[in-house]
Amino acid sequence: MDAGPYIRDLGNVNPRTVYPDLQSIVQPIAIRARELIAANLPAAGQQYCWAELLPPVVATVLEQAVVRADLNNGNRGRLEAAARHAARDWVPLHECERACEIVLGCVCKVLWDTIEPSNCGAMLGLSRWAADMLPDALAALRAAYIDEVRRLGGRRRDDDIVIGTLLDGGDARTAACAVGHPLPEPCGVLALACADTSGPGQDFSFPTPPDGVHEALSDLPGMLCAPNWERSVLVAVFGIPASSVGTSVRAIRKTGERAVDACESLYGHAFAAGLAMSDTAATIGRAAWEAVDISTVLARSDRRRVAFSEEITLDVLVGSHDGLRQRLADRVADVASRPDLWGTLRELYQADLDRGRTARRLGIHRSTLDYRLNRVEQLVGISPTSVQGILLFAAARAATAASGTAAASARSRCTARMRRSL
Repeated sequence: MDAGPYIRDLGNVNPRTVYPDLQSIVQPIAIRARELIAANLPAAGQQYCWAELLPPVVATVLEQAVVRADLNNGNRGRLEAAARHAARDWVPLHECERACEIVLGCVCKVLWDTIEPSNCGAMLGLSRWAADMLPDALAALRAAYIDEVRRLGGRRRDDDIVIGTLLDGGDARTAACAVGHPLPEPCGVLALACADTSGPGQDFSFPTPPDGVHEALSDLPGMLCAPNWERSVLVAVFGIPASSVGTSVRAIRKTGERAVDACESLYGHAFAAGLAMSDTAATIGRAAWEAVDISTVLARSDRRRVAFSEEITLDVLVGSHDGLRQRLADRVADVASRPDLWGTLRELYQADLDRGRTARRLGIHRSTLDYRLNRVEQLVGISPTSVQGILLFAAARAATAASGTAAASARSRCTARMRRSL
């Protein structure tokens, strides 16, 4: 479509001259914006009523752009009404903000594509107007959205907004400040996932913000706690004192254990917690995704329930290499087919090779434990208590946990972000 004839007058800022012709490009801009929104907004991109909403939004933006107007009460009111409507439909805040950016970008893109060269000066002015207006528009949208969410009621809705924004790559720092709860620095992050493969497994969801878990973490400074938008993983961000790495690790691990205990008591299923740390608010998003990825791996492993990424290196590497998983499975197949031997190795490694504690946990005599370990060595040709044997069997157990349909899905969610962090 050649919009040149009716875009030519943009520099004259006369809406009576420009407005009738601008209507002709409303629909093309709306269609382009709808396509980009569908591709970029996972929660509401395809199913929301964008076809109905976008044309009047585009028309309003064009009218305002022609006269380089500030947000007046009428337009601000329409923007706030749209934000409240999205909040009632549980469209994530960061997706609403992204939709605004996409619409404005599409308006400028279509105008730039169709403008005649003689009107480039006018388009530069419009582009500058768009850059100046966007922060004000987003601030108005954000305030109305947050107010509507609070009006709807329920506890910790502010946490839902911030955690959802954090996990989906939005401007979590701005969202946190808007709700009056700045992100803590430095901070710990934990992500809780259901690890009960005999129960709900991947299908588990957090039906409401879990009071028991929140209470278990309520003494942590600056704490934010909410499920992701899919409600499959519970994420908590909390402040930690600036101290040595060892001290911070111990404190966060203790928090993770407490949260897992609270979840298991509340829901009656096994849970796993991925842990991560961040020095600044700028990197909290990366730490949050790392914790989520770790919880996914741990949920498919029977070896531990709370861990940092560096503690599950074998699980991550083995889980991402199909050929290696198969070779490890073949190597230890004779042992893995014997539940008594395979279970003995699990208990031995969980007890850090303490044979006395292992025997007590298994309810067997020390001599029976020694017999089983000797039998493992006979079947595989390597002592399970040697350094090489520990590495082999630990990797093999990770390979076993990483096999199967459910675990394949879990591996797909253990993203490149996590592998780069190891």
